[in-house]
Amino acid sequence: MGQAVCRGAISLLVLVKGFYFTLKFNITDYDQNNFVMNYSKIFLLFSKKTVALSLIWTMAGSLSAAAQTPSIPTSRRSRALSPIVFSAPDLTGKGRPNDRQGAASRGRCSRNVNARKLLALVPNTEANPSIGLTLEERPTFLFSVPYGAENFYAIEFELLEPVEGEETRPHEGQEYNTFYQVRLTETASLPGIVSFRLPESAPPLELGKTYKWLVRFHCGEPEADYPDMPLFMGGSIIRVDPSEYSAGESEMLDRALSLTNSPRQRALVLARYGVWYDLLNEMANLRRTGDAIDDWQALLDEIKLPEMASQPLVDCCTSLTRDP
Repeated sequence: MGQAVCRGAISLLVLVKGFYFTLKFNITDYDQNNFVMNYSKIFLLFSKKTVALSLIWTMAGSLSAAAQTPSIPTSRRSRALSPIVFSAPDLTGKGRPNDRQGAASRGRCSRNVNARKLLALVPNTEANPSIGLTLEERPTFLFSVPYGAENFYAIEFELLEPVEGEETRPHEGQEYNTFYQVRLTETASLPGIVSFRLPESAPPLELGKTYKWLVRFHCGEPEADYPDMPLFMGGSIIRVDPSEYSAGESEMLDRALSLTNSPRQRALVLARYGVWYDLLNEMANLRRTGDAIDDWQALLDEIKLPEMASQPLVDCCTSLTRDP
């Protein structure tokens, strides 16, 4: 408002000044008989100068307004994009509810660490009981460890496959065999959210098979005569073929993915088709670069883990193969 009043006052001053100089340099010999002729010339000259000055002032005002227009912050621009909404497929009976949350145990771990705060970043609903889909032969798993590495003697990752002919059940018992097992190293960057990708040395996941994965936290030496019972958490995972998976959409997933030209567009498609593990990894990569902060928060809100959004994504861990 103040700027508009100021520009109006300056405009009036320019016009008055222009009129004054027009009179000064055009009325030389004033007489009553030539008044009308002189007045007409004066008016014509004044009008031309007024139009020119008005155009100059208008252009200057437009440039000034453009320069003062604030740029839209990244967070605002992200809100204008299509939201990334996870469409959960119906995987009822494939996983086990609450596997994603750490289980308590006896021993030193229970005194130093709250097992319930160890969390696998997977959905945990009736339709998705701690389970999700992937397209990858060697997928990436994300889980939260809100404690420093000094609290643990060792951290292990284990992938289990069902015994042929058995239904998917909890891993305790004889329904599952060890598919791949490693000890995680280079854990000094903890606490935070760990992103662990199966290395090339791991066998590829088979299509359509339900695997269980576990992260074990040993607070005492496992080889001791009286070892501590480890803490553990994890989830389940199924690999699907993108060329044969449509999730009720009009086209197969591989076709939809081929039309994307950015990581965020790829994330939108993965979310629409309900491929959790690959979606989460894609979003984590965007989060590392400072992009999609709002999307990362919204995605974790969807799986009822909003408190995870503020945790750092740490560079951890390498794997040290352990013989079964």
